[in-house]
Amino acid sequence: ISFPAAPATAQTKAETDRGDSVATLRAVVNDGVNYLRAECTHVPAMHFLDEDILGNTMHDMGVSYKLDGLTTRVDHNDVSGPIGWLSGQGKLGGKSVTIEVRRFTGKASIFDVWIAAAPGALPTPAETDFLKSIKADGKPVL
Repeated sequence: ISFPAAPATAQTKAETDRGDSVATLRAVVNDGVNYLRAECTHVPAMHFLDEDILGNTMHDMGVSYKLDGLTTRVDHNDVSGPIGWLSGQGKLGGKSVTIEVRRFTGKASIFDVWIAAAPGALPTPAETDFLKSIKADGKPVL
């Protein structure tokens, strides 16, 4: 994945209900027009995640962020497999925005990609380039 500017980065660690240690790496660029975020969470004992669970998880994520007009679906890709997707209206830094999230899952990881912009402006050219830069095994996934 490629950001148009150096992202702010952070790492968090948590423990699941099952006692698994989970680490999340986050990178964010927020220039006031474009919000670009990528998160990779390593889940060592992740269980099988079928499309119904992925779809439900995306819906629950949108509800937890209190997004209005929430839409979710599961897309498909030969390179990365099922891709969870959500879109809705919310607040970011006190501003009204449209938010989209795409979730890619692996055997021991979850990779979320977020974009957000003013309502009606999504995706901006920078967000389109950001999404096009996502690759798995060197191949574009979107």
